[in-house]
Amino acid sequence: MTPEEAMFQEVQSALRKGEKARARDLLTRLIKKDPNQVDYWLWMSATVETDKERLFCLKEVLRLDPKNHMARRGLILLGALPPDPELAAPYRLQRRSWEDQVRLAPVIEKPAAASPWRRVLISAGALVLVGALVLVGIFGLRDNPIPALARLQPPGYKPTVTFMPAPTLVVHVAETLAGSPEPLWMQLQLTYTPTPLYVNTPHPQSEAYRTALRAYQRGDWDAMLDYLHQVATIEPASPDLLYYQAEAYRLDGQEDQARHYYELAQSMQPDFAPVYVGLARLALAHNPASVDAEQYLRRALDLDPDYYECYLDLAAIYIAREDAPAALELLARAGSLIPESTLLYYYRAQAYLMDGQYEEALAEAQQAHAMDVTFLPGYRLEAEAQRAAGDQQAALELLSTYTRYQPDDAQAWVWLSEAYQETGDLDQALDALDRAVEADRSFYGAYVQRGRLYFEQGEYAQARDSFLEAQRIDSRSYPLQMGLGRSYLELGEFGKAYMAFSTAQGFTQAPADEAEIYYYRAQSLEELGEIRPAINDWQALLELPEDSYSPAWARTAQEHLARLVTPVPPTQTQPLPTATHTPLPSVTPSPTRTAPATPTRTRTATSAPLGTATPTP
Repeated sequence: MTPEEAMFQEVQSALRKGEKARARDLLTRLIKKDPNQVDYWLWMSATVETDKERLFCLKEVLRLDPKNHMARRGLILLGALPPDPELAAPYRLQRRSWEDQVRLAPVIEKPAAASPWRRVLISAGALVLVGALVLVGIFGLRDNPIPALARLQPPGYKPTVTFMPAPTLVVHVAETLAGSPEPLWMQLQLTYTPTPLYVNTPHPQSEAYRTALRAYQRGDWDAMLDYLHQVATIEPASPDLLYYQAEAYRLDGQEDQARHYYELAQSMQPDFAPVYVGLARLALAHNPASVDAEQYLRRALDLDPDYYECYLDLAAIYIAREDAPAALELLARAGSLIPESTLLYYYRAQAYLMDGQYEEALAEAQQAHAMDVTFLPGYRLEAEAQRAAGDQQAALELLSTYTRYQPDDAQAWVWLSEAYQETGDLDQALDALDRAVEADRSFYGAYVQRGRLYFEQGEYAQARDSFLEAQRIDSRSYPLQMGLGRSYLELGEFGKAYMAFSTAQGFTQAPADEAEIYYYRAQSLEELGEIRPAINDWQALLELPEDSYSPAWARTAQEHLARLVTPVPPTQTQPLPTATHTPLPSVTPSPTRTAPATPTRTRTATSAPLGTATPTP
């Protein structure tokens, strides 16, 4: 193997681990040695940070290999090339899962006659300007400027149609280098079919307007603002120009400037519906259930009842309020206007999941994912639906992809850990929990889960430390205090174990919880020489309903009471069984507690290995 080949393998390994900076550094050195190597430039496009750099890399690939399909797909998605019908998925692979596998023709070859914007596309013969909005959509739902269908326009406006991306139904057939964690945009067999901009008033006097819209499609907000300011100097009385300036500021995170321009557009034309949608999205950025946002969206619908984005955003608000029926009602209306929207299926899956309709949620989530493989929230949501349906293996695969591209989602790492636990891979499960606490140092549940896993593996000091981290965040938890107490018990810190068990007693919710406290606290009391309190706990355990603890626990309590209450000569004292403690239960979507059946510890015995099962009483 040559040094270059070894270095290229390191690039692949670094990308698999998510170490983009290292991969970029290695590729830079490789390109310096051989700037005509196509694979180096292609892989470099997956490591760079900006669209400009990505465009440069992909153009270098095409310069070296003009027929390279992967580079052409990337350039199409970035808006640098028009869509190419030759890159469409084969006809036999395009299917709708909810219509008995009825085959779909490629959109360009067989446009749906009933769809108005497709008729516009055919009659106009327009070139499709495909932008990077899909990439923007990866990082946030409400900041994704998916345009609405042109329905009603303000008086005096005669909009023309400009096309923006909307997802088509295609099934991905992987075309990737061996071992490559390919960028999601490389998974597209065809880029996105177009929908017209809601606002596109002709400005024939200025080429800058069309250039600004192209910048909008690329997500280049600075360039968009520069060109819009040029147009505004020629046509200062155009509310659509103010609206687009507000949109650019909002999407660039400059909220005060965005609000200023929205309000200017509103004062110029109060019945201009998109302005109210923009103001709603400013409010939603701070509060997903915002009442102000709802009022703005309702106002936009008063002005344009067919403004489908309003229905989608309102549905998201009701989902944030956990009102699934209201969200589904709004989504039904949106579905009549835009039946092939990824967000339609995405929100519907969320609502069904919230409503406990897991089969329906899974079907909708799978459809959203199939419609847009670059939409990262779709991976997360489908994984959540798979977990609810009990398929942890399917969830594992989805979450592995999702966390590779979105490593800062602590909850996703915890779910991935649970999936690894289900498959028995505890090392990977622990690694996932480490990534969870790296992503969010205040994530209480990740520390508790990690403590339980350490305990199961006999790493009691690490278990204690992880439980203590959780306790610094929130100490008011039965599982936390019991886990901490049992870790102390195994480590011989009996006073601390007693305190943790006593604290846990304040958070019990069922007799089985009380039984567990009495069982383990009695052991810690015996170790401390507190015989009378230990007797009280053993007796309290036996006074609980018999179905709240196991027969083995009952026998252990009776044996201890017989020894502690009825003195016998030392020569007749029988040694107690060697202690074995069962592992703490793993977290499951619907946890149930059963009392573990384990012998108790003797005061001189060392801990035996953890048990592997918990008998049911």
